[in-house]
Amino acid sequence: MTIPFDDEPVCCGICRRQAVGLGYTPKFGKRIVWTCDDPTCLSLGKTVFHMPAKNLTQQEAFSLSEAGEEAGAYLESIGKFSLAELTEEEWIRFLKTVLNAFGDRMRARLLSQAAPF
Repeated sequence: MTIPFDDEPVCCGICRRQAVGLGYTPKFGKRIVWTCDDPTCLSLGKTVFHMPAKNLTQQEAFSLSEAGEEAGAYLESIGKFSLAELTEEEWIRFLKTVLNAFGDRMRARLLSQAAPF
């Protein structure tokens, strides 16, 4: 993935949740990394803005994989292994698990400055 340099706040550049009107841009910059209102995402805007796209993509891939593991653990906890078997409520919880775990993992990886390999 690439850094979402949207003209208006749409997607948080760190966790991919809904962005608010806060973000990072260098002095006299024309591009902005919008963030959500999570204090950690706000503090990581500069890091992500200046991160090479290849490194960011690798961090996202690791975070998504880790989020998938957490979502798999949720499925295991309810004893269902086919997405087609999920009720609407279980499906929503599954999706929220992926989304929230992805954001948590991205923030943690970026804060720890984990090597992107």
